[in-house]
Amino acid sequence: MTDQNKQNSSTVKPSSAADVSSILRHFSKIWELDGDLLRCKSCKNAIVISRINEQFKHKDDCKNNPFLSINPWVILKDLLESC
Repeated sequence: MTDQNKQNSSTVKPSSAADVSSILRHFSKIWELDGDLLRCKSCKNAIVISRINEQFKHKDDCKNNPFLSINPWVILKDLLESC
């Protein structure tokens, strides 16, 4: 895992089931699960789960580009582990 992914993954620490639900609803507005791929709904770039230790690359003109370079699989993994 990259240092950036380690740092960013530690920010997803929901403290209750309601927090998990809220974060998951927000996550699903940005990301689409397609088999073993998570795809950005804005730029349509995707990353396979086997690349969980790599940084996600949005297209340059993606509205999510400046905010979400963390791998979405790391976010989802942290959410599921917090349940």
